[in-house]
Amino acid sequence: MLASQVAPFLCWLRERGYARSSIDRYRAAARGFATYVDRRALRREQVTPQALAAYARDLARGFRRSWGRPMSPNCREQHIGGVRPFLRYLTAQGVVTHFPFPQRRDPCAVPGYEELIADYARFLREHRGLRPSSIDVHLLHVGGFCRNVLALPPDLKRDLSPSRIYRHLSARARRLAPGSLRQVQMVLRSFLRFLHATNVLSIDLSSCVVAPLTRRHARLPPVVPWRDVCGLLRAIDRRTALGKRDYAMTLLMAAYGMGGAEVLALRLDDVNWVAGTLRVVRPKTGVETILPLLGPVGRALASYLRNGRPRGGTSRALFVRCSVPHVSFGIDALRVRMQRHAATVGVPIRFFSPHALRRSHA
Repeated sequence: MLASQVAPFLCWLRERGYARSSIDRYRAAARGFATYVDRRALRREQVTPQALAAYARDLARGFRRSWGRPMSPNCREQHIGGVRPFLRYLTAQGVVTHFPFPQRRDPCAVPGYEELIADYARFLREHRGLRPSSIDVHLLHVGGFCRNVLALPPDLKRDLSPSRIYRHLSARARRLAPGSLRQVQMVLRSFLRFLHATNVLSIDLSSCVVAPLTRRHARLPPVVPWRDVCGLLRAIDRRTALGKRDYAMTLLMAAYGMGGAEVLALRLDDVNWVAGTLRVVRPKTGVETILPLLGPVGRALASYLRNGRPRGGTSRALFVRCSVPHVSFGIDALRVRMQRHAATVGVPIRFFSPHALRRSHA
């Protein structure tokens, strides 16, 4: 049954720009698992995580018989990791129906409150003009508030009270820093004003949300000394494709004072090699800024584009993942890469972030 799906699966990988070495590894893993399933005549509803675990045990026993020693955990995980993309493909094609994959929680998927949260998202997008990233933050906190505080069936006039709001914020305050708590309270005030403006609530409860008392400049933001920034740039190994990419991103932040989100939002079309300019778009406001393309930055970008950036992908993002799929990545991945390089030059990791590098430029 599954053996006939291996060839379409490999074509699916080629269309998505997977390297030949990766396709060869996935071919061996897919054929091994397909042979195991077909020999045992498993039906499609029987291809479950338990079947994959049984296949892993069978694989380990075969390895011991052939080599006379147990299979290492890394070797086992590498082979099973090659089976998972095959299972994702089979699930998408409807061949396998009972193999669950973890799904990202939808912030709007709060039973009984889907329509209300969707209306709030529409209000943020059409009336307040917020960008999708800011709307996602609002929906994340609003979804948690509805899920943890409000009851079913929905009756906001009955469930919402200053005491319940206070208990919710007190619970969040035990786990959040003052700055993060201020963001939660800002979102909650906005949501309560929306409920009052749309006549869902007859009383405006936003005044019940009190922000924590924080003094300006009570805690100075972390700044990386310039000598450490120079040491960080020298520590990046530019002989590898990953090093060329990290060096170009770090140099952009150090030379222009760009934030991590601004660097990750750069597109191939933003670099004008003829005019010698770089177009930067603020992720939140959408404001465009034209910057001169400095010589060291241009050389770093040219080295990355010629010898570091993967050629098989279709993404127009300037900086993409070196492993498949070759698409853009998030700010968390950038932070991890920067912290790894910072550790090599002795910069304290707890004080280092792309924003700290931006402040060093200032």
